[in-house]
Amino acid sequence: MTDPNRKRAIALRNILILAAVAAAAQVGCTTTPVRSGRPVTVANIDRIALLVPENAIVNWDDKPGLDGIVAQVMHFKDYGKGPKSVLVSGEVDIMVFEGPKPDRFDNAGKPFFSQTFTSGQLAQRIVGQYNALWSYSLRVRWPAVPQSSKVWLIARYRPPSGNAVYSSPAEQRMPSKVSKRD
Repeated sequence: MTDPNRKRAIALRNILILAAVAAAAQVGCTTTPVRSGRPVTVANIDRIALLVPENAIVNWDDKPGLDGIVAQVMHFKDYGKGPKSVLVSGEVDIMVFEGPKPDRFDNAGKPFFSQTFTSGQLAQRIVGQYNALWSYSLRVRWPAVPQSSKVWLIARYRPPSGNAVYSSPAEQRMPSKVSKRD
């Protein structure tokens, strides 16, 4: 993708994310029920969203090389009056694929790397947004730097029982310059 097309694609993605958040807020996307300022966790959800910033691949230490990627996941449940942002009691897998976009995301083959976040680990990574939307901020540290020019991320929510729910894929180009993040 040429640089102007990439910039347009990134701008369109950001606009779509903002539009989705605004639409969810308009249709009553709030957290329900709430206890102590946070929503109660639920086991089953209807949708998972994976949000990956433009410069998500980072270096966390002082050593040369890329250490991993940062992402946020949001979970939604439909309570009849529209989607509600919820926290979850299951596990979340962030799967990283190298090279071309996988054809099917619920059966994409073996990922380059996958990291699982348990419900206990997720509880330590909660981010409240705008008093209505909740997400988990995740740091995925890979064992080796991918060799492809881009990677694809897919989030999978695994409830304590029942079927897994998959996010749409998020593309991330491997940077030529390494950014440092804490």
